[in-house]
Amino acid sequence: MNRPLDGVKVIELSMVISAPSCGKALYEMGAEVIKVETNDRGDNWRTTPRVYASPILPNESPVYESLNSGKKHVKLNLRDADELEKLKKLIDKADVFLVNYRAGALKAMGLDYETLKQRNPKLVYACITGYGEKGPRKTDPGYDNTTYWAETGFLMDMVIQNEAGDSLPINGPVGGGDTAVGGWVAGGICAALYQREKTGEGGYVTCPLFGAGIWAFSQMSIGTQYGYQWPRSYYQMPPTNCPYKTADGDYIMTSMSKYDEQWPKFCYVYDMEELKDHPVFSHQATTIALEPRKECIKAIAAHAIKCKTEDVLRRLGEADLVYCKMPHFKDVYTSEQAIANEDIVPFTYESGKSVYIPKPPLRFNGIGPRPHTTCGVPGADNEEVFKEFGIE
Repeated sequence: MNRPLDGVKVIELSMVISAPSCGKALYEMGAEVIKVETNDRGDNWRTTPRVYASPILPNESPVYESLNSGKKHVKLNLRDADELEKLKKLIDKADVFLVNYRAGALKAMGLDYETLKQRNPKLVYACITGYGEKGPRKTDPGYDNTTYWAETGFLMDMVIQNEAGDSLPINGPVGGGDTAVGGWVAGGICAALYQREKTGEGGYVTCPLFGAGIWAFSQMSIGTQYGYQWPRSYYQMPPTNCPYKTADGDYIMTSMSKYDEQWPKFCYVYDMEELKDHPVFSHQATTIALEPRKECIKAIAAHAIKCKTEDVLRRLGEADLVYCKMPHFKDVYTSEQAIANEDIVPFTYESGKSVYIPKPPLRFNGIGPRPHTTCGVPGADNEEVFKEFGIE
């Protein structure tokens, strides 16, 4: 079956996660994606995953492959004028140029949008930046953990304070912001390609990590302009949205948007029928203040710790409430739900090691993800790509 971007050619000059995740999304939509690396070492994300115990071998590098599998890999030394010109010739015949290098370096090489659109007026140029194109930090580099997670306030304000008010900033989730931005830019590229169909002209798409982070966390942060205080303690969370520990040591989390209506069901889940008609706990309005909310959470926790996990999960299903048994990262790779939807797909390496590889979640017309492959070394596809594009 056809995919929506069949026939679209993408040149990706990228490193690490943000642009590669965008290129991977475009590949899953059907595009031919050609990743350009600039030396024998290649993208430094080829070697970084070793800190997470992931192999970094040419024929077994699952973290790198999760973002780059299926792409054609070209190596060009952009400090060499002839090789730089080869890149420009690739871009001349491409539909999309995707990049996450700094603007100054791109302009110095003649790889900025204004220059390239003179050579290819139909080109869709997509650039991921740290901080955007204006303001005092427009030329600064940005990474996911600092620019998306830290500088937007998330890491400082998402800690849970203990009763003494002590807390430390949490560790930044690696890659979460990058892949979110990659998704934004993939959508922007598709919109620009649609616009090109109507106007015959290419376009310029950009998205900063910083701005994307502000948007992502805006529902929590807007209220700070009216005096809401972050971080908050465990006892400031809505009582029905807190994680509670069961007798088996598991944590169960629910999310209830209709507190008063759903409170009786919640009482059934944790076997606390005597609290169903409690004059304070049964109403959202009377549990907003800290002290009654704290009392309510402690009462629920005292019941939850006596309940078996299987009983809680069964009752949650019967009550038709939104919930999850809180997993660890490792548990995702045995999730029946993830496997059924091909959010993760099995792959066996030449070494005999079998693992599950995460896939971009977007699907069209019920078509599953494209098959996983290893990536090989930088420049593995030079000959094939240059022949395809007619470049000597």
